[in-house]
Amino acid sequence: MLAPDRPRTLPPAPAATHPGAASVDPARNAALNATHDMAGLRARGGRIVRAIEARRRRLVSARVLRSRPGVVADVGCEDGWLAEAYADRVGETVLVDLDPAMLARARAKRLP
Repeated sequence: MLAPDRPRTLPPAPAATHPGAASVDPARNAALNATHDMAGLRARGGRIVRAIEARRRRLVSARVLRSRPGVVADVGCEDGWLAEAYADRVGETVLVDLDPAMLARARAKRLP
């Protein structure tokens, strides 16, 4: 979350190449992640942030595993921290994130 005295400024969204297509603009993605980097927040957050995120991870993974999926798509996967909790117990995990840096961090974990 931004400090109240700092306005949120993002580069304008580029036009899509065709209707319904999402454009990927690395500068815009970097700006968005600068304002919402949960991976960074977990790393530098205090005890309360870590406890909230650990609970969220348990709840999400329990719900995923309860449905017994063959394939799970983690959209907005960041660094794959949620998928780590269930990836070894589902058939396949598909990681999706607009930010190539976050996706690279997630892929580096070599989740199934």
